This record gives sequence, C-alpha cells and structure tokens, in this order.
Amino acid sequence: MRIFDAATIAVVTISSAFQVITPLIAQVPIPDFGNLSSTAVLIWYAWWTTARTIPGLAESFRAEMALERDSHAEERRAMMTKLDQLDRSITELAKCYENR
Repeated sequence: MRIFDAATIAVVTISSAFQVITPLIAQVPIPDFGNLSSTAVLIWYAWWTTARTIPGLAESFRAEMALERDSHAEERRAMMTKLDQLDRSITELAKCYENR
C-alpha cells in the first residue's frame, strides 16, 4: 500500500510541477527560446559523441584489430620462415650461377 501512495504522491507532484512550469515557459521573454534549447541539445549531443561515443568506438576497434593480428601471428611466422628459405635458395642459386 505504501508503494501505491508514494507513486500517487510522485504523480501529483510531477503534474503540479508541470502546471507551474508550463505557464512560465509560455511567458519566456526570449522569442528564440526554442532555437536556444535546440542549440543546447545539439551542443550536448556533439559533446556526448566526442567525449563518450567516439573514444569507445576507437577502443573497441583497437581491441578487435589486436585480436585479429594475434589470430594470424602463426601464419605470418610460417610465411616469413618460407620466405627466408626461399631467399636462401635464391642466394645459393645466384652463387652457383656466378661460379659457373
């Protein structure tokens, strides 16, 4: 029963607050109040995007790329080993060709 009473009090309090605030907003002396509030929302959104969203995206991208690099590390090592063997073979063939 207390929860219902608290919810009722909260709804009544919010509705009476809106009844007080609504006439005040309607009588704001600034004619461009809507433009100012929309500008404020855009500024907040730009701040949120640059401060919160973009760093999170960059961090998750770096983490995913590190995992991807690590997953192919063994393949890179095997390829480098084969390339080293190929380089040694070519060097030996070049020496044999020069010694002819």
